[in-house]
Amino acid sequence: MSDLGPILLVGGAIALVLALLGQSTTTPAQRQRQPPQAPPRATPRASPRASTSRRYWYRSRHIQKPFTFNLVKQPDGEVRIYICNAPSYGSRQTDGHSTHRYFDSGNGLHYVCVEKSLCPTNFDDARSWARYWANKTAKYIKTGRSFS
Repeated sequence: MSDLGPILLVGGAIALVLALLGQSTTTPAQRQRQPPQAPPRATPRASPRASTSRRYWYRSRHIQKPFTFNLVKQPDGEVRIYICNAPSYGSRQTDGHSTHRYFDSGNGLHYVCVEKSLCPTNFDDARSWARYWANKTAKYIKTGRSFS
């Protein structure tokens, strides 16, 4: 037993040095005996198509500052077009009638006024309405002409 003392002491010192260097102290034979570990699980993500809201950016041909919208699917199936960022109206009127906007006091955002019978029910149609509203708004800001 006394003959193994120096060997164990040297082996322990090597293991300590390897541990300090961040290297594994297991031998290839020991690693083969260990059960394989499962790869880490990816966090499940909802499909973008299943989402109830989407962000949309649009730059009008009349004004260079982009518009930012949040398109939100409502419980009744319609998609509401919230206006997150838009150019300043400057000296133009900002009332709901002039700007074709409603105000949602629940979240403090304006949203695009669309006639009930024409309200979009999918994100593609909502993007079309957002583009239409942004172009009309940019033209109103630039020229003062109403939406009609």
